[in-house]
Amino acid sequence: MGTDDVRLGVVVVNYFSSSQVKDLLDSLRTAGSGCETYVCVVDNSCSDQQFETLVHDLRDLASAFAALKIVRSESNMGYGRGNNLGWATLRAYKPETVLIANPDVVFLSGNLAGAMTRVRDSAGSIFGTPTRHGSNNLSGLASVSITTGSSRQLYEGADLPTSILIYPGGHFLAVSADTWEIMGGFSEDFFLYGEEADLTLRMKNRLPSSKVDVLTEIAVAHSGGLTTGSSGEDRKSVTTYRHGTRSSIVLFRKHRELRPRWPLIVALRCVFGLKTFLLEGPRAGIAVFLGVVDGLCWRPANEPSFQ
Repeated sequence: MGTDDVRLGVVVVNYFSSSQVKDLLDSLRTAGSGCETYVCVVDNSCSDQQFETLVHDLRDLASAFAALKIVRSESNMGYGRGNNLGWATLRAYKPETVLIANPDVVFLSGNLAGAMTRVRDSAGSIFGTPTRHGSNNLSGLASVSITTGSSRQLYEGADLPTSILIYPGGHFLAVSADTWEIMGGFSEDFFLYGEEADLTLRMKNRLPSSKVDVLTEIAVAHSGGLTTGSSGEDRKSVTTYRHGTRSSIVLFRKHRELRPRWPLIVALRCVFGLKTFLLEGPRAGIAVFLGVVDGLCWRPANEPSFQ
């Protein structure tokens, strides 16, 4: 590793996706020339067998990085807290940049060192990256409508309405370590979904010059869905409906600029829950209504901090 290598901290949260984590880190090893890379994989699976499999699958990759840490959480602490735990584990190495990646991401091409140099030198900016998802080319950014609360991934070259909030897609996010530290990482108000939109809003309020940007120096592929576990589409959909609903309501209740619309978001989610109940069955519909209850029961957590 050269003296001018960018010090990169990579955090991955695993939930029954050990083979995909291995594929991600294999691609990172290939792409990571010019980076002094420190990796922490946080296992949220709460399974002895999955943890042992994860350790086994990653055993040959340790020498590829400046450090590779595998941390086992005592309970499924959620996506945001899991990533914060991973960063807390890497802080001692003093990385200059933070890269949050889902297990189902692989690096395709580009100059990772150049991209991370840009991230390091762009305090106050938060980045996504161009993404191949199946046959679709995505920008790496996502949006949430400030009118309806609906969210979606944005295609490359998409026209952007003014009534949306733009933020990095949840599968890949990069930011300077200084900015990540100032913001305290992800808010633990969210268990799954909404963390990136919340971080973008908090940066906008705390760092007025902040901006959302795209790392065109690199490209990744994203298969999708593995933050909710790799077993069973029904289980995934129930998890998505409940936590997606909760996070949408929490986001609109939490942030002052969105707060006037949160009753409408609740009403729209109830309509969606009824439609889901009728079209997809009781389990899916009830999951939406449980998410509504969870969102209404939410109380603010302390502001995130690594101090």
